[in-house]
Amino acid sequence: MNTMGCRFLIFIFFSSLPFVVLCQYSSFNKIQLPPNVTSAVAVTFGFLGRGPFVAVSDGRILQWLGPLFGFIVFAYTAPNRNQQLCDGTTDPNLGPICGKPFALSFSLKGYLYIADAYFGLLVRPSPSPLLLFPPSLTTACPRLRRKSEHLLLLCHRHRHRYRHRHREYRHSFHAASSSADLHRSTATAMRSRGFIVEMNSAPLMLRLVVGPNGGLATQLATSAEGVPFRFLNAVDVDLLTETVYFTDSSETLELRQVPFLSFSFQTAFKVHRTHTRGIISDSTGRLMRYEPLTRQVTVLLRGLAMPSGVSVSIDGSFMLVSEYTGNRIQKYWLRGFNGGTSGILLNLPGNLTKIRRNLFGDFWVPVRVLGNQQPTPIVMPQGLKINQFGTVLANVSFAAQYNNTVSVVLEHNGALFVGSRSVDFIGVYTY
Repeated sequence: MNTMGCRFLIFIFFSSLPFVVLCQYSSFNKIQLPPNVTSAVAVTFGFLGRGPFVAVSDGRILQWLGPLFGFIVFAYTAPNRNQQLCDGTTDPNLGPICGKPFALSFSLKGYLYIADAYFGLLVRPSPSPLLLFPPSLTTACPRLRRKSEHLLLLCHRHRHRYRHRHREYRHSFHAASSSADLHRSTATAMRSRGFIVEMNSAPLMLRLVVGPNGGLATQLATSAEGVPFRFLNAVDVDLLTETVYFTDSSETLELRQVPFLSFSFQTAFKVHRTHTRGIISDSTGRLMRYEPLTRQVTVLLRGLAMPSGVSVSIDGSFMLVSEYTGNRIQKYWLRGFNGGTSGILLNLPGNLTKIRRNLFGDFWVPVRVLGNQQPTPIVMPQGLKINQFGTVLANVSFAAQYNNTVSVVLEHNGALFVGSRSVDFIGVYTY
């Protein structure tokens, strides 16, 4: 895709807005999901830019380690998850068994908070990093200087043991004749034992994982004020206070009763016509707060029309909430004169999904617009960039790569990372 830069245009589907900056990116690349895995419904990055981490349709959270290592399983949400039954599934009826993580957000302390449609609010701590220094190929493996030290030294010799935090690990590496061979044998050994190696430059980084199948996330909350969650759909963490904000899409409908919000989108328009009437009338969604110190859940806002996204401002003074069937973005003030109140920031002619803040304090929100074509309208996925005042700063069309819907648009290091529940990749748009 050739870039023409950003142009000020009156876009037909957003003619009610003052203006739209229509942007085109110069290149599009794919981060391919593992075989038989679809639906990158949520995408986020961890501390120091690790990732991306992605929630997929079969209930797992995967971490991307780069083209050399691909994806590994970072976490899963269902305590009795059956790997043979669940891995690669797209069956919405298996959600209560396999889990359905819909949103991800990291805290500065390295905790990954997860909103799951069936298992509520969960958290998964990020393992502590360990530094790896590639040793000489002709020397014996050095030992740790003390038990609490976070240093492990790789060796090409066979079956050397190291201790870390009172746990013993046994590594098996093949003899190597070059650094490249050492890297390859190291990667193979690490992945087979549930370890991760990120090969950038010496010292290398080794991060410990619970096992090759990831770790079970800890359940934090399943209800608020005596009302069980029906399905959580969004989560974000205030990086200043570590407070967690999240949304429950409905008090009356669960995920399986909202087919066009499920991971499969092949029959989008048919479902839209037959199921939307009752769902649009549902305005029982809630915005909630979870305090990690007290473990208390508080309802902040009720009466939301299928809230599907939440994002805290860069200074923690407010947050934005997107409503899928309400076709609008609400602003909720957390502090100041208007603290504890809300108002409509922006109305849009389409369904809204995840809303995510970038490093500069602006927000990206995907908009799903139905055209007027007959007999079956065309679904046109857009990405809108807005500021805290509701001004539209940019509009990106994803129709060329995504022919139906986009779940999340995340800006990271100048690129847009795009997830959709109907494809088997993460899209990366760069200038």
